[in-house]
Amino acid sequence: MFFSNLFMENKNIEIIGGGLSGLLLAYYIFKNTNKFNVTVYEKNSSIHKNKNFCFWLEKNKKFEFSELISKNWNSWYFSTPNDFVVHKSNLFEYVLLKNDDLLSFILGELNRFNNFSIIYDREIKSDYNTGYVFDSRNVDRNNWKLSQIFVGYEIQTEYENEDYVTLMGNMQYCPELKFNFNYILPLDNQSLFFEKTVFTNDDLNYELIEEQLKIELLSKYSSFDIKKIEYGCIPMGYYNEKLNNIGIPIGVRAGHYRSSSGYSFQTINKNMKIYANKICLGKSINKKPIHFQNIIDDHFLKTFILNMDQFPDVLINMSRKIKPNDFAKFMSSVNLISLCSMIKALPKKIFLKSLMS
Repeated sequence: MFFSNLFMENKNIEIIGGGLSGLLLAYYIFKNTNKFNVTVYEKNSSIHKNKNFCFWLEKNKKFEFSELISKNWNSWYFSTPNDFVVHKSNLFEYVLLKNDDLLSFILGELNRFNNFSIIYDREIKSDYNTGYVFDSRNVDRNNWKLSQIFVGYEIQTEYENEDYVTLMGNMQYCPELKFNFNYILPLDNQSLFFEKTVFTNDDLNYELIEEQLKIELLSKYSSFDIKKIEYGCIPMGYYNEKLNNIGIPIGVRAGHYRSSSGYSFQTINKNMKIYANKICLGKSINKKPIHFQNIIDDHFLKTFILNMDQFPDVLINMSRKIKPNDFAKFMSSVNLISLCSMIKALPKKIFLKSLMS
């Protein structure tokens, strides 16, 4: 924890990592004031990563980057090999925000200030010691409770696409891939993003997942052109006590993401705005915030790990019981109302069993 009088005298802020959380923190600091010298250290030669952010937004509610939204949907779909459920919301929309569009905009805003700088090809080690540092480095995978591993193709087909997002399609459990499903974003009439996602605590390689992705694509489309390929691995819960932070952790290191799903944008965006406001007001920041949302997500994740083979049926039944608006609200942010709706949809036996274990 750091304090106002010392911090206000220093005026220098250093951020380790030029990813989403690091640049959003810098962005919101300069939205408040330009009296600080802010330096971002990025270990890579570029921050632009070819990936997407998708999340739920409440309609007609102010959003900082609304003009950068490239696509939105009102409906999303769940399925197993034998069942399906479609959600259609009148209050929320599922949106696509491209990483390159967002980071290009943020950098454009930051580069207007002479007291902002970003230094590439600079990796900060754990023995780094300076005044006020915010640590957004990635968390090593051996600290994660579970991994969400995916391979995605952006493809062009000759077939017309559906007008909904396949959020968790063809959910299955198998010994090779564990819990897996298809995630499909229709980008326009004949192009889409098709992703094979696996939730596992095993060391799976991308080749195995990509092989299954190709099989499922060929079963659905007789021909297609691959425009872009995306690989990724997202943390789902981690062990806080094992992390060696440098200064104040932010982003995933600080628990600013949904450990039960991997969705991170809204939680990171909200917390970086809060942190920036506290910095500019000279207020203290707790290094290890404990949030009600993290506790709920961690219990859900624990239940999933103990009952992974049952979760295709568990999730399809939950999606049928919960209202679309309540589901979107829960996925956006946990509060008492959204939590009660989710609890009603839960299979009580396995959740109580995991709670007692």
